[in-house]
Amino acid sequence: MTMNDDDQSLMCDFLQIINIIGEFENKLFLIQRENDLDFLPKIKTFFDAIHLKTNFALYEGILHSLSHISIILNFKGTNNNNPMICIPVLDLLISDYSLKTTFNKSTLYFIFHNNNLLLLHLYQQQIIDISLLERLILSHRYQKDFIYFVPEFYKNDFNFYEQHLKLFRITEDDILTLYGVNEFNIDMFDKKRKEIHSDELIVQIFRQDDLDSFLQYISQYEQLDLKITITPCNEITDETINYSVNISLIDCSILLGALKIFKYLLLNKLKTTEKSMKYAVISGNHEIIHILEEEFKCEFNEDSFYSSIKYHQTEITEYIGNIIKPSTKNFIKLCQIFVETLNFSHLYDDFQTYLLERTKMSLNFEKFLFQLLDECHIYESDSFIITALGTIFFSRKNDFNAMARIPNKYSYTIFHYSCIFGHFELVEFLLKLPEVDVNITNDIWI
Repeated sequence: MTMNDDDQSLMCDFLQIINIIGEFENKLFLIQRENDLDFLPKIKTFFDAIHLKTNFALYEGILHSLSHISIILNFKGTNNNNPMICIPVLDLLISDYSLKTTFNKSTLYFIFHNNNLLLLHLYQQQIIDISLLERLILSHRYQKDFIYFVPEFYKNDFNFYEQHLKLFRITEDDILTLYGVNEFNIDMFDKKRKEIHSDELIVQIFRQDDLDSFLQYISQYEQLDLKITITPCNEITDETINYSVNISLIDCSILLGALKIFKYLLLNKLKTTEKSMKYAVISGNHEIIHILEEEFKCEFNEDSFYSSIKYHQTEITEYIGNIIKPSTKNFIKLCQIFVETLNFSHLYDDFQTYLLERTKMSLNFEKFLFQLLDECHIYESDSFIITALGTIFFSRKNDFNAMARIPNKYSYTIFHYSCIFGHFELVEFLLKLPEVDVNITNDIWI
């Protein structure tokens, strides 16, 4: 039995959405590489060409991409000449593409809840309110998020501010230390948290790969231990989790692509670490990668492979793939790559191969998306797949009412997910279906 025409049509629509989002991501990285300061008209032309205003699923996918990509773009920017890309794009969506009226506030919160910089901008543009910032703290209970939004809580809900100082067991002196300032100044806090990279002199030298300044810096100390560790990113704003705090000088040179300083440190017998190759892949410096390969016999692994995809190092992804031959034929592996990287252009290539190979066999596309939802059981991926499923419900209402109550392996239905992710439009639609039981329970919804 071959795939029917409706399933094949839906598959093509799904792949087209992923492909367009991948194109959008590639445009943002090209803007950064070329240091293009006049990029907004090109982005507007792209949005108009894909009819963004009238394609809800595509619009939401673009927002998911923007939330994730901005973190990577901010980290990869090597100097102050790189244009701030994602905030102007977000402003364009607000001014020209009805962002505020197209999406419910809760939907926008769930899309951007892992990106404090853009979440803050939405708050400052009065797209979301203080209650959603408080929800972030109440749901995650991350001290780092609370400290990031201290200016908002201090000015607009002082009781919430005081309660959470006690909850997190921190003092105002602790906040001063984390922000690196000497006085409790809200305006200064606001300025400091918009600095993506550490303002320490040594980090700025690494970012510029200025060997002369580096030699001058270390000459100030009679016995500077080159084995010290530093933090290359601003601890308040860094959202590239778990790799940029307290790393060695040589790993910092690798991570920031400081080739000249890296070679100097090698001459001084500093040793690489088990994470050095991953940092080299993230930085995208081909020469550093080859030195690690040839002189230090560092090997690639699947972690390096995923990092190359996540940071859109396309050539390096292909290079590593030819060496380690990662398995991408298995469906769960495809989902794992998507969960690890959220790289839509890579996802398109993999899913196109996977799905099109199966057009000659039986494949129910709705069940495929539910299986994808099972494997992508994290917020960012789930919410995008929910949007894809929502598109199916909206376009084929009569055929798939029963699908609304089918639980996945976590005992969740499409209705549960729509509620969790604040997908107001889909919840509103599902509540009109007689098959949807609002009282249905699972291991969490009780």
